[in-house]
Amino acid sequence: MSEPLPDRYKLPKIMCFVCKKAVERIVIDEDEYNMSITITVFCHGSKDAMRLDRINAHQIDEDATGIAFQPDGTELPAPMRSIAHG
Repeated sequence: MSEPLPDRYKLPKIMCFVCKKAVERIVIDEDEYNMSITITVFCHGSKDAMRLDRINAHQIDEDATGIAFQPDGTELPAPMRSIAHG
């Protein structure tokens, strides 16, 4: 279950690369000093995180789909490509 997000951050649905389902939990941490946010997702007993500056955070397309836990250098399987790219 995702925690409530501050109104100024509209996130897309975030899917897990490993289990092909929506991640179990999303946590947003705001860093006022560095003017950034960290998006941490939890699924299948693991966590994955991504840091964005506030300018990029406000440009996120909430109608898109994010993919978490994707190993570096791997390509999305065909079913997930259609989910991630609409």
